[in-house]
Amino acid sequence: MTLIALVTGKDKVSLPRHGIVVALVLFLLWTGVTTVFAIYPGDSVTQLEKVLKIQLMTFVALAVLRERKHIQLFAWVNALSVGFYGLKGGLFTLQVRRRASASGGRLAASSRATMSSAWRC
Repeated sequence: MTLIALVTGKDKVSLPRHGIVVALVLFLLWTGVTTVFAIYPGDSVTQLEKVLKIQLMTFVALAVLRERKHIQLFAWVNALSVGFYGLKGGLFTLQVRRRASASGGRLAASSRATMSSAWRC
């Protein structure tokens, strides 16, 4: 949806001519080269797809966000998104703990055993 709006929008968008952008492009190229020579190419291609999607939106943000106000709004949207998912994860954790204590604590005991074995490594 974002890409469609970017293409059909009236505003002119272009990447800034800056060394950081060049470094990011070179990093992406190097990521592609290392993926070709990976030990587990199937898993690497899956991860490369994720990285490319993220970097595509990074380039979109670089191209679109020009004014200070836009950058501040972008930062707020990201902060609120992280906060939302943090709250959602916290509520999920509380729900699981409540369910574990209602079932006799078996889930809590097994997670304690897992954590103690993880710290021994």
